[in-house]
Amino acid sequence: MNVEALTPAREEAYEQFVSSHPAATLYGSLAYRRFLRAVTGEEDRYLVATDEDAVIGVLPAFLQRDRGRGAVLNSLPFFGSLGGVLAAPGRSDAAGALVEAFTGMAEAAGCISRTIITSPLDEDVSLYEQRPHSFRDRRTGQITPLPPAGDDLERRLLEVFDDPRPRNIRRAQKSGVTVTERWDEDALRFVAELHAENIGALGGLVKPLEVFLAVPSCFDRSQFSVFTAARDGRDVAALLAFFYNGTVEYFTPAVRQDERPHQPLSLIIFQAMQCAVRRGFVRWNWGGTWTSQESLYDFKKRWGAVDHPYFYFTTVADSVLDRTREDILAAHPNFYVCPFDQLRRPA
Repeated sequence: MNVEALTPAREEAYEQFVSSHPAATLYGSLAYRRFLRAVTGEEDRYLVATDEDAVIGVLPAFLQRDRGRGAVLNSLPFFGSLGGVLAAPGRSDAAGALVEAFTGMAEAAGCISRTIITSPLDEDVSLYEQRPHSFRDRRTGQITPLPPAGDDLERRLLEVFDDPRPRNIRRAQKSGVTVTERWDEDALRFVAELHAENIGALGGLVKPLEVFLAVPSCFDRSQFSVFTAARDGRDVAALLAFFYNGTVEYFTPAVRQDERPHQPLSLIIFQAMQCAVRRGFVRWNWGGTWTSQESLYDFKKRWGAVDHPYFYFTTVADSVLDRTREDILAAHPNFYVCPFDQLRRPA
């Protein structure tokens, strides 16, 4: 067995391995690597384990170079991305070797922090538990199992949801909301604009326009869609979704504040789920939820979402905990450094 950096010569074998692995999501794909290169401007450090020239395990990672405040290694960075080891069945030796190589890579780069974010489809995280780490930060992944394609799909899909989701969908339909699947730049600009309004109003971190405009050059048309909703001739809501390896990623939803009573996003989700089922997708990943986000958790739960816990395993230099949240966010954009509730200094 050998562990080495991913080279162009192994990229096809890497993608074949990832795209057929049951715990793999979009985040391990080479398309997402292109995306992270574009939006972070940092260096990818993907690892591959091989046995007799066959890929038996992978670990994707990105390194934020030291610009005076320390280097950081993530698997993976950027707004809730997932990472971690994907290994062939029965190859725990490859999984362990990949984690050790990740640790060695962080130490060689002088990293002040390294983090592996596990997949919610990976139920066994003992590989990471058994190795030294500073923190284990839990998230609740929520995934809706989609029904199989076939007759009467709308009814069978509605039966997956709890009240008031079916009523929300009917309200949108009665309000004259229509949904269109798009791939054009105007659609990406629209979802970016609405996203900035929604998240900005909440005081959250806004994904800049450049992130959305990078999508078509990094993903092919089969891997993403922008679903837009219109009412009375006006675009009122949008969703950027990604499709990979049986899983739909609910990536960026957005809705005009004055249109919320008409439930356009509910109809978008319902229509997008039907599109996904017809294309052979079997699960809808809502992404992670913090334990404090009770209303968001309930929103996803009522779409038939099932809990899939996942974890951030982080090792940090002790000096990091003397920094402030604002300092860390400014010095390490797009990268996870540590749980902010563990910092010794107030904001």
